[in-house]
Amino acid sequence: MKNSFKILLLALLSSSLLTSCSVEDGEDGLQGIQGIQGETGASGMDGEDGADGIDGIDGEDGQDGVDGNFIAFASEWIPILDAESINAYSGEVTQSFRSDLNFEAPEIDQHTLDTSVILIYAQVNDIDQLAFGPPAPEESPEPELITQVTNLPFDYNMSAGPGSDIGINIDWSFSLSENNMKLHYMMSFINRTEMEDMGMLPSEEDYPLESEELKEFMFEFFPQPVQSFRYVIIPTSETSKKQPLNLQKMAYHEVMEYYGLE
Repeated sequence: MKNSFKILLLALLSSSLLTSCSVEDGEDGLQGIQGIQGETGASGMDGEDGADGIDGIDGEDGQDGVDGNFIAFASEWIPILDAESINAYSGEVTQSFRSDLNFEAPEIDQHTLDTSVILIYAQVNDIDQLAFGPPAPEESPEPELITQVTNLPFDYNMSAGPGSDIGINIDWSFSLSENNMKLHYMMSFINRTEMEDMGMLPSEEDYPLESEELKEFMFEFFPQPVQSFRYVIIPTSETSKKQPLNLQKMAYHEVMEYYGLE
């Protein structure tokens, strides 16, 4: 009986000790120091180079650019009879003679034609002092002709003298193409029949005239007021910088002075 009581007592004590010794979880400890980083692995082997591509076709050479310092250009004065060629023509009996004078103009290339203003000026003997008709007596002094400059196109009239009813209308114009300038000269006649009767023009049976005969009439027999000409090139970039301008209405000396040309 005593032994049974002891065993029961020990069991109760053990249970009491287990219950009284039970405690809550403790706080987390500090984080440990980070380990050392491992070594970098070896690089892989390079891959093989790919095959070279086929070379492209070479492009065409571009055109030479215009000189950036080019502002304006004026040619020398060129005598009209220094033309590369002079063609004179007329139809059957006609009221006019015509002639084309061709000149080389290397500065007038296609780029210049597309991007510039081109002016043509002529040195002209004073038209008011010019006349044609019977030759003056040998003792008569030659009039001192005054030269002036005008721009093309222009036209004028010459008479045979005060009170005369015959005369000549003169017209000068021009056309341009690449590296070429062509002057167009036309003479038309007032009272042509009377001029023929006076022997100043060929008669009807002489037509059509050969070119050389016409040139003799147009440039030797009749007074020729136009002596020489020059061309002036002004890039449109310069005209736009200095607008508003109407170059055709400006006098020759005004254009020369404005663009610093001689």
